Amino acid sequence: MESIDSATPPVVLVVDDDAPSRRVVSVVLTRAGVGVLTADGGESALDVLRSERVDVVVADWHMPGLDGPELVKAVRRLPDGGPYFITLTGMSGDQALVEALEAGADDHMAKSATREELLARIRVGIRMREVRQDAAEARAARDRSDTLAGMLGRAHAHLEQRHRDLERQRGILQAVLDAAPLGVRLIGTDAAVQVSNRLFNEVFGEVDRHGFAGRLDRAAALAEIVDDPGSFVALVARTLDEPELTCTDEYRLRGSGRSFTRFTTPVHDAQGSPIGRLFVHNETTKERQAERLKDEFIAVASHELRTPLTSVVGYLDLLGDEAGEGALTEDQAHLVGVARRNADRLVALVGDLILYAKAEAGQLTIAPVMCDAAAICREAHLAAGPSADAAGVALDLSVPEAVPLEADPERLRQMLDNLVGNAVKFTPAGGRVVITASSAGEAVRISVQDTGIGIPADEQAHLFERFFRGSLATEGQIPGTGLGLAITERLVAAHGGTIACHSAEGEGTTITIDLGIRVGEAKRERAVRDSARAA
Repeated sequence: MESIDSATPPVVLVVDDDAPSRRVVSVVLTRAGVGVLTADGGESALDVLRSERVDVVVADWHMPGLDGPELVKAVRRLPDGGPYFITLTGMSGDQALVEALEAGADDHMAKSATREELLARIRVGIRMREVRQDAAEARAARDRSDTLAGMLGRAHAHLEQRHRDLERQRGILQAVLDAAPLGVRLIGTDAAVQVSNRLFNEVFGEVDRHGFAGRLDRAAALAEIVDDPGSFVALVARTLDEPELTCTDEYRLRGSGRSFTRFTTPVHDAQGSPIGRLFVHNETTKERQAERLKDEFIAVASHELRTPLTSVVGYLDLLGDEAGEGALTEDQAHLVGVARRNADRLVALVGDLILYAKAEAGQLTIAPVMCDAAAICREAHLAAGPSADAAGVALDLSVPEAVPLEADPERLRQMLDNLVGNAVKFTPAGGRVVITASSAGEAVRISVQDTGIGIPADEQAHLFERFFRGSLATEGQIPGTGLGLAITERLVAAHGGTIACHSAEGEGTTITIDLGIRVGEAKRERAVRDSARAA
C-alpha cells in the first residue's frame, strides 16, 4: 500500500460510533504512515479537537447525539476554522455529496469506498489543510503587517506632532528670551551654543558665533571689544578651574560707553547632570550714567554750599564773640549757639559729600606718615565722650601704650570718629562701646564694638554702600546720612587695608579695620584706583 508522504506526519481523527468501522479506517491510515486519533461520537471528537493537532477529520454522517452535520458546524466554529472534514455515509451519489457540502464538509465518500480512494482523499485533505494553514499564516502576516504599518503610521504622526509641539515650544522660549531685557546665552558642555537670545547676539553675535565657555581662545577674541580684556578672560578661566562657580563681574564695551554686568552659573538637569554654563549680561549704561550724574551733582552742590556755609559760620562766630562782651541777651546768645551747632553739622555733611565725591572720582589722596594708632584711638575716645555720656552709653578704651602705624593721621581720625559716632548713636542707654587697637607683626587691627541694636543679616552686605540706611535705623528714626561707613570703607581701601562687619540683630555690632604697618606706594596707587571703581 502506498504511504502518505509528508514532512510532518499528518494526524487524522476518525469519528464513528461503530467500533468495527472505526477500527477498519484506523488500521488503513496507520499502515499508510498516518497518525490516527479516534472518537466514538461528536462530543468526544470536539474534546479531541480542542486539545490535539488534527489535520483531517473522517467522520460518520449519522451518529447518535452530535451527528455529522452538527459536528461539521461545531468544527467550523473553531478558532482556525478547523481541519479538513470528510464525511462517511452508507449512501453514495450526488445527493449525499450535496448534503455534506451544504452542511460545511469539505468532502464526502461512501463507507464502501476502496482503501485507495480513502487514502487519495486523505492526501487531498492534507494538502488542502496545508494550503489553508499557509493562507491563514499569510493572512495573519498580512494582518500583522497591516497592524505594524498602522502602528508605524500612528507613531510617525505622533512624532510629527511632537516635533511640531517641540518647535512651537522652542519658538515660544526663543520669543520669551528675545523679549527679555537681558542678554542670555547657554553654552553646552561641548562648548557649543545651546541657547542665545536677540540682545546677546546684538552685542556679541558678530564676534562670537560659536560660544566661548571652555575655550579661552574664543573668550580672548570676544574680549577684544571690551575695555579690560584681561579681566573678561580671567572670569572664563575661573569657570574652567571651578566648574561649579557662580559669580558676577562688570565690563564696558570699548568705544561705545556701554556698561554691562555679567552673571554666570552652571546649569544641571533634573538628575543633577551638567548641561552647560549660563551667561546673563545686563546692560547698566543708564544706571552708571545716572550714578555719574548724581556724583557730579553731589560734588558741584557740595562745593557750592561750602562757600556760603563758611560765611555763615564766620558771622555766627562774630556774633558769639560779641555776645561774650554783653552785646547779646541771654536768649539771643542761645539762639546763636543753636545756629552755630547746626551750621557745624552742615559743614560736616558738606565735607563728607566732598570727600565721597573725590573718592568716586578717583581723586582721594592720603598723606601717610608714621603715627601712633593708639594715640588716635585715645583722641577718638575723648572726642566721643560727651555724646556717649549724653546718650547714657559707657565708652571704654582698650589700647596698648603705642601702636606704630604708617597712615594719614587725619584720615585715620575720620575713620575712628565715624565708627565710634555710629556705635554710640545705635546703642541704647545702658549699653557699652569699646575701642580696641593692637598690632601683630606687620599688621594693625582697630575695632569698635558695641552692644547696640545690630544689623539684620540680609542688610549687612549693603552696609558700606553710599546712602544706605538700615531698616532698624529708619524704624528707630535715628538720624544719619548713610555716608559715614561708605567714606570709612574708601579711606581704608586708600590705605590698602580691609574693613569687615560682624553683627547680630539685637546683640550689637563689631567693625574691624585691618591695616599694614606700612603703606607702599604701589599699594596706595592701587587702593585709590580700586576705590574709584567701587559701587
